[in-house]
Amino acid sequence: MIIREILVKNIGGGYNYFSLENIDTRTFAESDPRGFLHSAGEKFILDEVQNVPALFSYLQEILDNATENGKVILLGSQSFLMNQHISQSLAGRVAMLKLLPLSYSELKNANLASDNIAHNLFTGGYPRLHNEKIENLTTFARFIKLCAGRAGNVLNTKIKRIVC
Repeated sequence: MIIREILVKNIGGGYNYFSLENIDTRTFAESDPRGFLHSAGEKFILDEVQNVPALFSYLQEILDNATENGKVILLGSQSFLMNQHISQSLAGRVAMLKLLPLSYSELKNANLASDNIAHNLFTGGYPRLHNEKIENLTTFARFIKLCAGRAGNVLNTKIKRIVC
């Protein structure tokens, strides 16, 4: 479980949690967005919400009719507000929070920091890397290169659209 899920699931307040990574949940949300949101309950959390962009128009209606703030929490591993249609639907209706990696002092307080600076730089501030041992560095290095290549391709594509 990743840190943002742990944080959000433990906020209390009786929120129902739905991960749109789950195929059955995502299929229900795509095939019947209104029915899915109606069944979600009074307060709910939608994780990986960018996987079902059609939900945002329906969410707009729910948020417009809400009598109090904070009934819906949206999570995503990608910035769904980058999508123009989605950002238009949610304009003025959301607060966006960015969850950063843990700081060195937070890692130290949790007894996750090492005295070895190189180790701290290698593992960074993501708790999962401290809890799991990475033994095959070749595979990990390949993974990092693939991530960097993908990020570079996305950036190049966006730059081309802006320039051209």
